[in-house]
Amino acid sequence: MNEHRLNLKSDILGILSNNTGKCVPQHIMLVGSVAGGKSFFLNTLYEELKNSEKYITIVRSPYYAISTASFFISKADKSQIILADDFDVYLSQLSLKEKYKLREYLFSDDAPALVGTVSGVVKDFYDYRSPFYDAFRMFRLNDPDAEYINNMASDICGRTVSDIDEARPFFGLNLYYWNDYFKMRQNHQLTFADAVNFIMERNSRYFKLLIDSQPYLNKVAIMGIVHNQNKATANDIQKGTDIPLASVSTTLRRLTEKGIVGKTDKNTRRNIFYKISDTLLYRWLLHNTKSCNRGEI
Repeated sequence: MNEHRLNLKSDILGILSNNTGKCVPQHIMLVGSVAGGKSFFLNTLYEELKNSEKYITIVRSPYYAISTASFFISKADKSQIILADDFDVYLSQLSLKEKYKLREYLFSDDAPALVGTVSGVVKDFYDYRSPFYDAFRMFRLNDPDAEYINNMASDICGRTVSDIDEARPFFGLNLYYWNDYFKMRQNHQLTFADAVNFIMERNSRYFKLLIDSQPYLNKVAIMGIVHNQNKATANDIQKGTDIPLASVSTTLRRLTEKGIVGKTDKNTRRNIFYKISDTLLYRWLLHNTKSCNRGEI
């Protein structure tokens, strides 16, 4: 783990330690890019906390509701902590009434502390009309670099992995992908192609949830990029639809802010080409949407 992540982990553990004995805990939100190692970092926190005598740690993904019922634990002399990965995906599925109910729960006496992750800018945290305005202490999680991934390979496999460059276009900076891949390479159980397909299938549930949680215009833009072989302009996406070009451009900008979509390196003065940032997500969409119309999956 590089110095930035080590220092961040230390800061978060310090805040969680100071929460002990408080009626209402301080909640933490980690902001990072899609496939930037947020889930992996959260898992390192879990490994640090799970054997602690001070905490009861509960891990929740967006598949599970956060409510008093979900997190009921018999009284113990331990502080409760929720590690909530992809918290922005979870929030997008809640009505305004449900968001207020969740805030009331999180800021009630003896509520568990929450450490969550989000991708990019989340309007709920910066809109003063939102129930979650100023509700979290925000931290930026920097993306891992190439040196980090090379060191990770040596730590897991005990050696340099020769096909890192071959795998990089598929895995980018996603540390969960790399972790799984290096463990497979350690045992030499699968070929490179089989390893890629296995990791894609393993993440298929998350991919489906991520796409299902998107508003209709986001889905149209995403599928427009897929139908154009992961290289599309706003005009390419708008063709064959009755959606105004300005709306498509705005949608692409928001998807770029979230990190789901990114700009290619093939841009010209007149045209900006967009792609799905996560290559495995693109391959999964390509595989699962061949017979679907735009906006469907």
